[in-house]
Amino acid sequence: MALVGLVLGACAGAAGPSAAGPDDSGAPGSPQGSWVLADARPSIEVPADARITLSVEPDGGAWQVSGTSACNSYGGTVVTDGERWRGEGFGMTEMACEPPRMDAEAAYLDALLTVDTWARPSEDELRLTGPGTQLRFTALAPVPTAELTATTWVLDGLTVGTGADASVSSTVADAEEATLHLDVDGTMAASTGCRAFEGEWLETGDEILLTTFGEREGSPNVADDGTPTCSAAVIAQEDHVLSVLGDGFGAEVEGDQLTLSSRDGLGLTYRATDAATDREH
Repeated sequence: MALVGLVLGACAGAAGPSAAGPDDSGAPGSPQGSWVLADARPSIEVPADARITLSVEPDGGAWQVSGTSACNSYGGTVVTDGERWRGEGFGMTEMACEPPRMDAEAAYLDALLTVDTWARPSEDELRLTGPGTQLRFTALAPVPTAELTATTWVLDGLTVGTGADASVSSTVADAEEATLHLDVDGTMAASTGCRAFEGEWLETGDEILLTTFGEREGSPNVADDGTPTCSAAVIAQEDHVLSVLGDGFGAEVEGDQLTLSSRDGLGLTYRATDAATDREH
C-alpha cells in the first residue's frame, strides 16, 4: 500500500509565517518523539488489535509527522509557534479495514484536524488539544534500526502467541531459505521460503511499517497464472510470514537473533548472516 494523495485538510491553528523553528532536542520543550494514543476526549474506542501512533521529527523549520490511525498510515507537516500547532498538507493511505478500526480512525482524524495547541507535561507525555478535543499520547521505545538494517536475516522459526503461552515451530524442511533485508535507504526485500517480495519501509513509533510491499518481478516458484507452486506446507509458512510483515511489526535484536512480532500475536525469529551482506533471495 502506498501513500495516495492529500485527503486530509489542514489542521486548525493560527501560527503565522514567522513561526519559530522546532527545538529538535526531544526534551519536554519539544513535541519530538514517537507516541501512542493513550486516551482522548471525546473517547475513541480503539480495538485491542489496533492502535493509533504519532511520530514527530524535525524537518527544516517545521515538523514532519506520521503514524498509524488504527487502519491506515498518515503523514504531513506541522508548524509550531510557542504552544500553537498548525498542520498542513496531510495525506493517508486508503486501505479498508474492519468497521471498528475504521470508526476509530475516523474519530481520531476528525480530532486531529481540530488541534491548535500542543503541550508536553513530561518527557513521556504529549497532549494535543483543540476546541472540544484532547488527545493524550505516551512515549514509545524506538525501533533498534541501527542493529536491524544492513544485515541479511535468515528465518529460524515461526511463533504463535506471546509470553509463556507462545508456541514456536521450525521452518518447513523442504522450503527454500527465507530471508529478510532492510536497507538504510528505506527499501526492503524478503523471501518466505516460497516466493520473493520487495517494498519500502519506515519506522513509526516502536514498529516497522511496510508502506509498499509486493511480489518481486521474476520471483521463483510462481506459475504462469501467478499462483505459487510450492507445497501446501511451504505456502502455510509463507502466509505466516506475510501476516507478520504486512500490518506493521515490532522488532527486537539480541546478539545475532532478530524477533519480529505483530499485534495479533504472530511472530518470526531470524538469525543474522554476516553484517552488511549483499541481498540474497
